[in-house]
Amino acid sequence: MAGFYKVGRPKQPYARTGNYLLDGLRDECKRQGITMPELDEFVGSKRYFRWKGWSGSRGSIKYGHIVRGIHELGGRLEIKWSGE
Repeated sequence: MAGFYKVGRPKQPYARTGNYLLDGLRDECKRQGITMPELDEFVGSKRYFRWKGWSGSRGSIKYGHIVRGIHELGGRLEIKWSGE
């Protein structure tokens, strides 16, 4: 019915993964209007972000893809030690 009347819903934010870097990257993609397939293309990963390669029993978090994505979107990483 909503499609017939051309009434849409706002897109939902990405679900939290529990990984600070991955969640921050996905939030920035949402803010800039970048889809996960586009992020795969920027980073050079085949289908990691599109198919949620970090979730499930066979999934693993690939920090190389995440860091590359952060740099491609203009971000940078900082390390803060508790002793400083």
